[in-house]
Amino acid sequence: MQLVSNYKGTGSGWVQLPAGGKGKDIAIDGKGNAWVIGMDDGIYYHDGVSWRQLPGGGRGHRITVNNSGIPLVIGLDYVVWRF
Repeated sequence: MQLVSNYKGTGSGWVQLPAGGKGKDIAIDGKGNAWVIGMDDGIYYHDGVSWRQLPGGGRGHRITVNNSGIPLVIGLDYVVWRF
């Protein structure tokens, strides 16, 4: 994942996420954690300190995450995948 500045809103302004990051699509889980489809089509989540790639090497076009933190992804094959 390329390291550039990513920000999140606080309600009164913007703060930079630690470790930067760049992505094609983003989703937020029930705990406020960011999930992205990276520029390499990989699936990543922010653990509060850095970006972690989802185990299994999945790739996709779009992402959403339910309140329990389970991602659903439209894969490169355009099939909907659930982790």
